[in-house]
Amino acid sequence: MKRSLPCRSAAAPAPRSRVARAIRVALAAVALAALLGVAACATAPACTQASCADDARITAEVRDEIADRPALNGTDSIGVQTIDGIVYLHGIVDTDNERELAESLARRVRGVRSVVGSITVRNAGAH
Repeated sequence: MKRSLPCRSAAAPAPRSRVARAIRVALAAVALAALLGVAACATAPACTQASCADDARITAEVRDEIADRPALNGTDSIGVQTIDGIVYLHGIVDTDNERELAESLARRVRGVRSVVGSITVRNAGAH
């Protein structure tokens, strides 16, 4: 008695080809992401030695100003980053006054072009 092999439909690809297709799609996605990342880096303006040094100085001065304020004592959770003279503040404080004070201190530092505040007030909605 002859045994026949099960037929495969032409519409249903073999399991190996599904895996191979998934691998090809994943590799293509990784390659595209890498290409876009390189392109983004190529279009970002490079900082000059002077502007990078100035950004570092601004960041240090803003951090010092925040650390020197008794009203902000204990708010070492405020992060400071400076890019091209723009100061980015982020973190968590207890009150709106603390958030406003940190942003005000940053604005007063020489060389700051603007301040982007992303400081969250802890329990802002609680009464």
